Amino acid sequence: MNKEAYCNYETSKLLKQKGFNWPCNSRWYQRTLDGKPEVWYQTVPEDFNRGDLRNNVSRPTHQMAMRWLREERGIDIIPQIIELRTKCYRCEISDDVISYNAGMPKPSYEEAVEIAIATCFENLLLDE
Repeated sequence: MNKEAYCNYETSKLLKQKGFNWPCNSRWYQRTLDGKPEVWYQTVPEDFNRGDLRNNVSRPTHQMAMRWLREERGIDIIPQIIELRTKCYRCEISDDVISYNAGMPKPSYEEAVEIAIATCFENLLLDE
């Protein structure tokens, strides 16, 4: 079965802070369980970027976040396999001004993409 890779909670919060508002059918939400705050996710056929959803953060797929960065912010994330034998991945990030590799090689495509998306906010979209 093919599963979509979703942005983690921290990356999803960064996307929301920077203006991500595309329709999303999955969300992160906070709830208290046994007196401890926990973060959970839910996927249902509803757009979680509509209306006032306190303590909710939309949960986009990696591909949706990469497309939003490309179309709305002019930033490309290009995943690359850098070691075929060990299957290590890294992502190149580029905009109109700079191009660089995001982080050290990672053992999975999804981990490399997650780090690249977060890196965009840490290095390219600081003042927006």
